[in-house]
Amino acid sequence: MGQLWRVYFSQHSKGEWLEASELEFQNGNKPVAYSSLHGHALYPKPGLVLQGNGGIGIRNDTAKSDMVMDTGVRFEVVAGEYLSSAISEPAWLNFFRKWGPRIDYSLNDEIKKVEKLLPGNLNTTFEKFVDGLPDEILGEEGPTGPKLKNNWSGDDCLST
Repeated sequence: MGQLWRVYFSQHSKGEWLEASELEFQNGNKPVAYSSLHGHALYPKPGLVLQGNGGIGIRNDTAKSDMVMDTGVRFEVVAGEYLSSAISEPAWLNFFRKWGPRIDYSLNDEIKKVEKLLPGNLNTTFEKFVDGLPDEILGEEGPTGPKLKNNWSGDDCLST
């Protein structure tokens, strides 16, 4: 049997590495990861995570729950260049468009109207504020697939 050294928590094309000593475990030796409802990022601790900059962004709340997934019971390796031809990639892995429905919140037009009403300095400040908001606030088309994430083709990028 091997020894667990670290776990990578993937989060929106970036993520974070945690040493085994920093992890929460359940049922003995199973590391715990938290995901928000309808989310795809993984976090090492429950609580509030803001997806955005400067304390402004989309909330990803996580908490303990009775809904759990034991990935040790059933898993599938979908790719591994180091494994040569032993792995046959499933077709969905090579889907390079956005996953999920397109949602438009129609806020962009309203924001432009407000910008036109604001005088010089306030307009610039407001534009900087809006530029700092996560893109998902204005609408979204779902995430891209795993092969389009930075942590697929490069280093396991750290969140900043």
